[in-house]
Amino acid sequence: MEELTSIETLLVRYFSGNISPEEARKVETWIALSEENAKVARQIQLLSLASDSTSIEKRIDIDKAHGALSRRIRKDKAKGVFRWVERVAAVLLIPVSMAFFYEMSFKGDAEVQILEARTNPGMTTKLSLSDGTVVNLNSGSTLKYPNTFTGDVRSVQLEGEAFFDVAKDIHKKFVVTTTDGQKVEVHGTSFNLEAFPTDSITTTTLLTGSVTFISGDHACNMFPFQKLVYDRRTGKMTIRHTEGDTETSWKEGKIVFNDTPFNEVLRVLSKRYNVQFIVDTKKYDDDAFTGSFTTQQIGQVLTVFKASSGVRWKYEEANESEKVQRIRIY
Repeated sequence: MEELTSIETLLVRYFSGNISPEEARKVETWIALSEENAKVARQIQLLSLASDSTSIEKRIDIDKAHGALSRRIRKDKAKGVFRWVERVAAVLLIPVSMAFFYEMSFKGDAEVQILEARTNPGMTTKLSLSDGTVVNLNSGSTLKYPNTFTGDVRSVQLEGEAFFDVAKDIHKKFVVTTTDGQKVEVHGTSFNLEAFPTDSITTTTLLTGSVTFISGDHACNMFPFQKLVYDRRTGKMTIRHTEGDTETSWKEGKIVFNDTPFNEVLRVLSKRYNVQFIVDTKKYDDDAFTGSFTTQQIGQVLTVFKASSGVRWKYEEANESEKVQRIRIY
């Protein structure tokens, strides 16, 4: 492991395409030496896909970043591939927990690998696909996608919510499939898709270009600043106008409500803050709320609602086995 710093730097540059032919041959020779080396290379490739490694490499000192991270990690856990993951994650500014996820989610053959990006509740992430498409993945969501697109269709699978800025390719349509089988087909556009399996609805919000929302034998063409709501229980599709701020503000770490119904407000807050609401009253069912929040904690947000609209709430006592904070609305 004496050549750790030099080879990991070359690997990052290799997978970002910023490498000379001679250096590329050195990397490929090193990868072929052992299965462990190949495993490390796959790990770094997956990490590179989740960051702009070229620009980061210019401004981050590898050893300095690694040293800062090492002080936060127990030495008895830094063994084998983990040490490589730790160092490269530091360079790419990716949490080590995210690096572990990418390692565990790798599967496929040497030519096409199916990758899986997942966000924990309360966290978001941003990644670039091989065709240049940029995806913002919202809290508690999962995106499955290939390391490279082949054939006539660029296909990915979403569970949860994501904003797609799709790279234009008139010869290869881009298709997002939800876990319940709904599809959104595009060629080059930007849109938000929300399809949590625990919800009864799937929503698509289009900002630019055009998309086709498909469910079974039913299809609906959408145009900019339209929001489609699909009820998975009844199969009904509803389209309405939207400016898109409410649906996409999460990408910037914001919550924006614009005459938003109370039940939708609670749904958004529950995902953002990883809390569970217990509603004991119907007196707020006809209320709508307008406002925006950025760094406020859930208690501060609800305090604003109480001051402006009289919404009464309280924290429920939690036992040790509960992982989600419960909040009662009464």
